[in-house]
Amino acid sequence: MDACDAKVLLVDDEHDCADQLCEFLVRRGLSSRAAYSAAEALDLLPACPEIRVLVSDIKMPGLTGFALIDKVNEHMTAANRTSPAYILMTGHAGQVEADIATAYGVVGFLSKPFDPYALERLVRYHLSRVDPDVPTAGRSPV
Repeated sequence: MDACDAKVLLVDDEHDCADQLCEFLVRRGLSSRAAYSAAEALDLLPACPEIRVLVSDIKMPGLTGFALIDKVNEHMTAANRTSPAYILMTGHAGQVEADIATAYGVVGFLSKPFDPYALERLVRYHLSRVDPDVPTAGRSPV
């Protein structure tokens, strides 16, 4: 597998959604990579040590976004690395999902459809916390 320098990993089983959001972030100057399943995201992590923000859909076949967070945290702990900031997105948002996301330490929760600029603001905000060279675009993340 090729090494990558992406700082954002976007995970969604809806290929068009993942590709469009990833392309949007890249056009906005944020190095990003798409994965189409939690399993693919887990396979990419060793090749993408620069990942600082993981954006994932909640409901996907196989592992859910919450299960992905658990696995990524296990991987990062084993590799003695800091876990990325987690942003979850879903088309099936409810209070239960929002409460679970909070319990998982998720830093952002977006209900589909959402304004891609809202995602960009969240990503920039959390990247700027670990890399002061990333501009925050001057707005609050939410």
